[in-house]
Amino acid sequence: MARGIRQLVHAFGVSVPVVARALGRRRSLGRPRCEDASSDEGLPERATGIPDSGREATSGVDEAGATVCRISVAQSSQSTVLVVEIKGSMPRFDQPTAVSARITLTDVVPDSDNPHPVLSRHPQHRDASSNAFCLTVGLGVVQPDTTVVSQWLKVAEVPVEWLQFPTKGTMVLAGGVELLCGESGLPLAAAQSTVEYINPELGYLDAECSLRKAHTLAVSLALAVTSAHHELSAAQVGRLRAWARSNILMSSETQADARQLDKALDKAAV
Repeated sequence: MARGIRQLVHAFGVSVPVVARALGRRRSLGRPRCEDASSDEGLPERATGIPDSGREATSGVDEAGATVCRISVAQSSQSTVLVVEIKGSMPRFDQPTAVSARITLTDVVPDSDNPHPVLSRHPQHRDASSNAFCLTVGLGVVQPDTTVVSQWLKVAEVPVEWLQFPTKGTMVLAGGVELLCGESGLPLAAAQSTVEYINPELGYLDAECSLRKAHTLAVSLALAVTSAHHELSAAQVGRLRAWARSNILMSSETQADARQLDKALDKAAV
């Protein structure tokens, strides 16, 4: 263990704690060469002090020569956090080079090819083109003779208060880590791991569902009132049906709402 810690100190110039055993799914992207050595000034500092406890990532096969990661759920002194760690091979450089890590999170929906992104409540931790969570963390300067980090290196701890999950309840989170070269942003390696997480609060998809149901009830009530006075023609009902399907019933998961609205529209047309 002492030898592994010395490797980390030599590689990154920082002391890194050894955490619980667990392996994540991963892939290797070879050994690209970085063109410039830039500092990590302005990047968020690594979080420290995570207790060695909590639900860990799913295990996988430890592939030789791969950069690997794992994500686990732990309890800090203030809140629940997602702990992201990496180890394995490092790209070989000709000179000391600053390296950063970009972290993303996705809710992997079982039996579906349409995973839902985890959103960020903070603008500074978002993807440039969306509200999806994306955190860039400076790892320090990698020395030219460093090829392998043999012990788990904690990249970041992410408080769940930063995040907005898709739904309430149990979900499988996929955490992706991409190593980048300094300010150039050249991708060096990437890995992914999954962990089960139980979200105790309503998610953003739950809120959308509640809003859609409220709209459906409001339209149904309005149709019931107007139909009682025979104020709608068949043509008007047809236009209302088209509008409702375009503006309220846009999801394939709204069959019950569609039946309720169609019933109200059919009654209004009588």
